[in-house]
Amino acid sequence: VLTIEPGTTVFFAPGARLTNRGQLVAEGTEQQPIRFTREPDVGGTWNGLQFVSSRTDNRIHHAVIEYGVTDDGLIGLQNSRLELDHVTLDHTDLRRIRSMNSSLVVRNSIFTDIFAPGQSPTTDNRSEHIWGQGIPADGQFVIDNNVFGHITGHNDSIDFDAPRQPNPIPQILNNVFVGGGDDALDLTGDAYIEGNLFQSFHKDQFNTDPGQSNVISASGGVYTVVRNVFHDVDHVSLVKENALMDFAHNTVVGAGLSALYFDLPGQTSGPGRGAHVTGSIFDDTATVFDAVGPTTELTVDYSFVNPVDLDRGTGNKAGDPRVDAAGDFGLLPGSPASGA
Repeated sequence: VLTIEPGTTVFFAPGARLTNRGQLVAEGTEQQPIRFTREPDVGGTWNGLQFVSSRTDNRIHHAVIEYGVTDDGLIGLQNSRLELDHVTLDHTDLRRIRSMNSSLVVRNSIFTDIFAPGQSPTTDNRSEHIWGQGIPADGQFVIDNNVFGHITGHNDSIDFDAPRQPNPIPQILNNVFVGGGDDALDLTGDAYIEGNLFQSFHKDQFNTDPGQSNVISASGGVYTVVRNVFHDVDHVSLVKENALMDFAHNTVVGAGLSALYFDLPGQTSGPGRGAHVTGSIFDDTATVFDAVGPTTELTVDYSFVNPVDLDRGTGNKAGDPRVDAAGDFGLLPGSPASGA
């Protein structure tokens, strides 16, 4: 067991790394955080905190981790287990967390901007906040109450291939996603997505991939998407490759191209199965549903939609729902959507 005490700073020489095959307990406090950083007055970068076959209770709380630049991840997990709480991940233009067949919990943490709006990215598909695949049967993948900073180009905030139920699935909960030039969530498998705020995801000049920018790129699984806010985006979701989305009690304001669409011919291996939409509001969105094919399983009930979509189910309304887009995205007094 390696225990790092509150207030400690660990300096790494260029190219150095910490590889943990036992247990790491690094629990700082709000007043005395722990810092993992590069050697002072030397500059350069180091090769991150790497967890290899470490299935014990690894914990990093109240810490700053910075300047670890490697494709293995500023934090790298391989068949391991880790909990992060109140951690800031900063100063790297490659993957902040790389999780392979591991159990990962990240709460109350800050992923700083990888690239600011208009800043040219240094990589394609490798400059992402969290990247990986697989969750062990006794593990979890919980991303809760974090802030994910801006990225540009063909890079996603979270890019993860997950198992299908009854195995553990990703839980993306109560986060703020500031924006990017590709997807907020690029997922394969089942996922549960609740209580997040997604803003400003638009395909930018640095993203030369023929696909489009989506908040959620949903492939090959069942996606439960509940009580989220989507604001100022190109698309809410591309539901593709036999994926099915349960979309309930969400608010969409300003989807510039379309909210939900079910195929992108030439860019997917097939259309999505469809979506069940319930109790959701679509405001300032010219096209709510697109690429709806003859076999698309689409039902819309008790939602605020465009007039053309009223007959897709029961209890739907159209018009101005009076969403407070300048505030908390709740409903303004007198909103006709209050009974939707």
